[in-house]
Amino acid sequence: MKKVTFLLAAILVLGVSNIVKAQDGDTDKASHSFGVQINPTALVDIEGVTDFTLTPVVGTEAGAQPFSFEGVQNSAHWLNYTSVKDAKNQTRSITAELSYEGTTLPAGMSIVLTPVTPTSDGQGVKGSVAEAPIVLDQNAEAAQTVVSGIGSCYTGDGAGKGVNLIYSLQLNEDDFGTIEADTYAATVTYTISDK
Repeated sequence: MKKVTFLLAAILVLGVSNIVKAQDGDTDKASHSFGVQINPTALVDIEGVTDFTLTPVVGTEAGAQPFSFEGVQNSAHWLNYTSVKDAKNQTRSITAELSYEGTTLPAGMSIVLTPVTPTSDGQGVKGSVAEAPIVLDQNAEAAQTVVSGIGSCYTGDGAGKGVNLIYSLQLNEDDFGTIEADTYAATVTYTISDK
């Protein structure tokens, strides 16, 4: 009886061992494949005070120019952006374009945008800013480039991060006769695109 019991036990152990091996595929490792998909991203936002008014300083001397644009500026706006490029489009750029709401700025004056190099916040290839004044007026035939060479990056979110946008006024002396007392409403639109 002991021999029969031992023989049955041995058969049972060998059978279970072969079943376990068959389930594991005769190896002590298992694997499977998976993918990672990163979608291209292009986001742009303006942070800071929403609306503002640029008002020249009015002069008091008869016969002199009636106002001065010197020192009249607004630097409370920040251009924040995020970009994840794809293999086809190696860089992106951001442009600015001026449009008017009901009235057109007289030819005697222009709005000037001076962008400042992105702050150290964020990471990646944030592109380059020429830091030269960009004239935005009725003579601009197309959107003006503000930032170029943008790769995969982010600038940080909020005021004080990204590109500081400084707005000022420029007097066009040759067209001074077109200036009239009025309130002029304008909108600057920023667009990020593949370039």
